[in-house]
Amino acid sequence: MGARVLQQIGGHTGSVNTAIFDTTGDYVVSGGQDKRIFLSNANTGRQVQSYDGHGWAVQGVAINQDGSQLASCGGDRMVFVWDISTAQIKRKLTGHQQRVDCVATSKDGSIVASGSFDKTVCIWDMRAAPRSPLQVLKESKDGVASLVMTDSEIIAGSIDNCVRTYDIRMARVIEDSLGSPVVSVAIPSPQTSMLAVG
Repeated sequence: MGARVLQQIGGHTGSVNTAIFDTTGDYVVSGGQDKRIFLSNANTGRQVQSYDGHGWAVQGVAINQDGSQLASCGGDRMVFVWDISTAQIKRKLTGHQQRVDCVATSKDGSIVASGSFDKTVCIWDMRAAPRSPLQVLKESKDGVASLVMTDSEIIAGSIDNCVRTYDIRMARVIEDSLGSPVVSVAIPSPQTSMLAVG
């Protein structure tokens, strides 16, 4: 049985580097080589909002659970936090030394984490005034390609063949070596203890 296209979503000029659904499944957020981010209706393909501000290609996007906040990252070594309805930038977060490839956010949007080609994961507290990272995790020996966040953990996939699970509450890390670069990590649902990697 082959896959079939349900809806095509346009808007980008050039390649699309990242695309995710919001928690309802009704909207898609995409980021591309054209430095732009689009929010589109998944059912109609219609563009709802655009987000412009990155100086280089957009590499990753994340949305908090209630859909009020969008985080994005890219080749400009920055993480932007947006008000999703007004398309206004709430915060510009700096701290990485190279391209930022992935970003994740807590359910309520109070914590944002990003992974970079500079081999680090930066964690920011959106409730704090300083724009510098709350914490920088430096265990990776190569670029961090993918992140996922749960209530108590940040899970990072790295080009160094490892998945690292950071327990935020207990301040410890578990490292699993998989024998090949990890470019994607995902949790199928909040009710499962399974992790999908690729």
